[in-house]
Order: sequence, then C-alpha cells, then structure tokens
Amino acid sequence: FAPLIRVVDEFAEAIVAEKPGGIAGDAIEGFNPAHDACRMIINAAVTIAGRALGPGIVNQDFLLVGRHTPLESDGATNLLLDDVTFERKLAAARSFTELAPELDAVLQGDLLALHQYPQISNDSLATRNTIGAEAYRVECLRPVGEPASLTPSTSTPFYEQYGELRVAEGLYGEVIRYRDHMLPLAEALSEHAATF
Repeated sequence: FAPLIRVVDEFAEAIVAEKPGGIAGDAIEGFNPAHDACRMIINAAVTIAGRALGPGIVNQDFLLVGRHTPLESDGATNLLLDDVTFERKLAAARSFTELAPELDAVLQGDLLALHQYPQISNDSLATRNTIGAEAYRVECLRPVGEPASLTPSTSTPFYEQYGELRVAEGLYGEVIRYRDHMLPLAEALSEHAATF
C-alpha cells in the first residue's frame, strides 16, 4: 500500500498548505473500486491534516452512480444548477470522449455495464440514477461521518460481479474483492492516518 500511503501524505500536505474549509470527493458506492479507493485516500488525508489544522475541515462526498437527491441533514450542501451551469457541466462531461458510451448510458438513466451484462442484478445498485440527465442538475455534497463508512451498501459490490464476468471472458486476470483487496487497503490507510 506504500504508493497510496504516499498519495495520502502528499494530499494531507496540500490540505495543510492550502487550508481549505472543506474537501469533497467520491462516495463509496461499491460500483468502481478506484472511486472507493479515492474516498479512502480523502478520509485518511483529512484525518492527518485535521490534526495539523485543528477541527473545521468539512469532509463531504458525492455520488457518481447513485441518484442525486437533496438531503435535509446537518452538513449537507445541496445545489440546484441553473440551465447555463447545468449545460456547462454536461459539456465538460461530454469532453471526455473516451467515456462517451458510458456517459450516454448514464444520461439516459442506465449503466452501460448493465447492457453488456444483463445477468448482473439491478439490485446491486439499488439507488442508482434511473431518471437520466436531469438527475445531475442536483449536486448534493453529503457529510462524511467519523469514522466514514468503508463498506459498500450491498453485500456483493457491483465491481465484484462485473469483475467475475470480465475474468470469465479472459479480459481481467483477477477479480478485485472487497474483503481481499479493498478492506485491507481501507484498514492500512486508516491505521496510517491514526499513527501519522
């Protein structure tokens, strides 16, 4: 985990140098392990920086696949984008041409992976966006509790189901597993943050 621990330390140093009022990043959704790992890195860096700066760094997450709905809880930031801002957001997303098929599916309220592999249960992403582009007009930054949940909301994360099918096709060499890979990473980063 040494390379990711270095990322945590560099990010914590940047937070201390910049002294932002808050940090927002990916939520743990169990959809893509890279996004979940980003959240783990953010949590560890905020913990480390918080010791240097004192309390007050707001740690928030946002959903990438899940349905964007305003929250009425303490610490939540809800933004309803006006037409101009919303169109700028969509144009920025569309500028990533390598992600065009995935983006098109998401903006239609679907996931490309569910088209490719209909055998994956829709229940694995029960709270995913199903209403299309309009769902992304709402930006909701959710407060990350202490300690932040590192567990996906479903018993078998989507990325495991998807990975199993990709391995069976010979496209992946190994399935990334929550218990075998992600949980040990979470524990290592959390332990590092606690002892830094």
